[in-house]
Amino acid sequence: MSSSLNSIADKINSALQNDYKDEDRLGAYVSGAAASQTLTVKKGEKYQLGDRLEISAKNEVMYVLEAPKRIDYLSESSNVAASITAIHAATSSLFMAGCYIKIQNEDLKIGKVSAIGSDNLKVTRGTRGTQAVEIDKTAPIYYYPYILVRRGYAGSTPAYAASNSVVRIVDGWTRYEIVENIKRELESLFPLVSRDFIGQTIGDTNRKQVDDCDTAASWTGGGDAGAAALNTSDEQEGTACLDLSITYSAGSGTYALAPTSFDITGYDYLNLWIYLEKKFDTSDNPYVDNNALEIRIGNDSSNYYSMKIGRDELKEGAWTLISIPIAEMTTTGTITKSAIDYALLTIYGLQDITAGDIKMDEWFLTTYPLTTNKLKYRLPTGVKQIDEIRVLNKEGSPDFTYCRSYQSDEKYLYFANNPEADFGVNKPIVIKGQKAFTTPTSNTATIDVDAETEELLVIGAQIRCIEQKLMEILRSDKLATRYQGTYPLYLDREKRRLSERYYDLRKNLTKSNSSLGDWKNYG
Repeated sequence: MSSSLNSIADKINSALQNDYKDEDRLGAYVSGAAASQTLTVKKGEKYQLGDRLEISAKNEVMYVLEAPKRIDYLSESSNVAASITAIHAATSSLFMAGCYIKIQNEDLKIGKVSAIGSDNLKVTRGTRGTQAVEIDKTAPIYYYPYILVRRGYAGSTPAYAASNSVVRIVDGWTRYEIVENIKRELESLFPLVSRDFIGQTIGDTNRKQVDDCDTAASWTGGGDAGAAALNTSDEQEGTACLDLSITYSAGSGTYALAPTSFDITGYDYLNLWIYLEKKFDTSDNPYVDNNALEIRIGNDSSNYYSMKIGRDELKEGAWTLISIPIAEMTTTGTITKSAIDYALLTIYGLQDITAGDIKMDEWFLTTYPLTTNKLKYRLPTGVKQIDEIRVLNKEGSPDFTYCRSYQSDEKYLYFANNPEADFGVNKPIVIKGQKAFTTPTSNTATIDVDAETEELLVIGAQIRCIEQKLMEILRSDKLATRYQGTYPLYLDREKRRLSERYYDLRKNLTKSNSSLGDWKNYG
């Protein structure tokens, strides 16, 4: 079945017996400006300090800072008696006939606005159940069509709203808060149980060589760089590596390669070997801390991917295998992935580097982040986390051994030891974890969930809403809402009741939702 965030929110609204305290309409449009803003409303007397507002069809929450808003002062020579119906505002152009103002604790209705003479507002005193009393001669004037609000409250985003849009004064939860709690609950669902077999490693099937660094003439030195020299004693791959050198002058030296054009589509990582006899000396600290090396690959010197490597990322007196996610490299120009024919290594520094104190070996591409002596598994698309790995004695067997020596990220599993050596060849493994779930960007977008999962979603989001409200009660010394004033104990009891049903549903969902993942074994 398909459900939208809005339809699920409606069910939560009903279950929580959520309602609005009142409704009004905007008297003028609202811009998308952030921070504090004055709203023009039709009936300003409906609002009070601390109210939370939402505007129909908008995903924004507003918080009332002042209602009505103070906009002017009386400008009288003496206090105004309760019987006086003509008063002098400092700026009469701010007011309109037919609107209400508040002075001290009295509501007054404006009958006429005039800029002539000292008595520029004609008013009816003591309206809407208030009593006419003597008013201080410089008392502030609060104007009911205006309220001051904080925009983008509770993490929501300020948005434009047209004049006459419905404004709802929230008593319990705003639609935005409910939808956000649905999204959080969505992210915690969709357990995954996938099954695969540990097989033989498949070597270099998912590896593409850029250059083996077995020929010095392939690389051209530039800037402070000397000519690359062949070294057949210290190689990491192939039959040789390259000794590089720097004679300080301009502060950088380059080694450029023009390989035969090749396609990098489908490859995720650029890898190369670098040896450094000693780290750049202390005089280089400000210069090379974050850019000791720069690595480029692309089409030419105007269109390439690049990544800077800091001095602390390099080993001293040893080889470092640098494995760079291509997606995280900086893009310069427009790159044609199917026609890569440019590679460049730049060495930065303020010192000479003797030939052989810095060495370079094979550049190559892989579909996985390369680490040595580890078995790597590409995870199914969209796995959020791995919770448990079991190695079965055979397919369908209830007997298993936990595999505990592993790490994982969003794409791969890394085993500290080869599981074949620990558990045997072709043993089935069961991997338990959770899928990452991309929540809909639109509240009207649909998600495919069965009835049991939707019930779990509704209950889980209810619990989150209740926890949110209980936290508000703990933090507040002002009983601003019906829930804070009347129902804190009820909310706590309701949370306990819902939690029992929630955990039962969650347990059933974990047992029933298993799927076969397309897992690939990379060695």
